[in-house]
Amino acid sequence: MRAGLGFAAALPMLLLLQANLRNPTANSADLLAQIHYAIAAIAIVALPMHWPVRWLWQLGRATVRTERFPPPDTRVVRDTPVLHAQAARRRGRALQAFAVLLSMTTLLVPLALSWIVAQFVAQLL
Repeated sequence: MRAGLGFAAALPMLLLLQANLRNPTANSADLLAQIHYAIAAIAIVALPMHWPVRWLWQLGRATVRTERFPPPDTRVVRDTPVLHAQAARRRGRALQAFAVLLSMTTLLVPLALSWIVAQFVAQLL
């Protein structure tokens, strides 16, 4: 649902950008501004990824704190082997590291895309 809303917000900006790229008489400043709006739309689409990041971080924190994976009172679909002590702490830290990596990816991809597009447009103009 949230990704659909982000896509609905990004689609008009991307269509406007495509129309201006086909128009060779378009003002370069307007074109660059529209490209940045499109990048912002992509960033908006990436925002829903922060919910799973938060969930992964909290699961990792609970695992490290209780030294048990899955933590107590966690619902599982089927019988799951339970890790204790060092193995559980290692799994919890791995979950937290994955959460940080996923968060950095959702933040850095729009920035990197913005830089790449700006370099491409600068070469065209």
